[in-house]
Amino acid sequence: MQKISKYIPTGRANATTEDGERMTDNDFRVPRMRSIKETAELFGLPLHFIRQKVNNGEIVAVRAGRRFLVNIDKLAEYLDTCTISQESNSGKIQPISLR
Repeated sequence: MQKISKYIPTGRANATTEDGERMTDNDFRVPRMRSIKETAELFGLPLHFIRQKVNNGEIVAVRAGRRFLVNIDKLAEYLDTCTISQESNSGKIQPISLR
């Protein structure tokens, strides 16, 4: 049988690694997950923005029943590292061509 994770959680008090070593609190971390609505409120972002990023697979989320749970730590990391490319003419008025 193939192991999915390197840790085998057998309860918080006696969790062990595959090697049988006892895990400390630093080794065992449960991700902070929130619904799309809660995530949007927490970060002050539009609901449709979070939903679009989840649907496109750009941020880490899992489906729990009928709703998605977003990993808010990974979202914060995504927002910190995501850059917006600025064109050289951004902010200037550009003429449009008429037919």
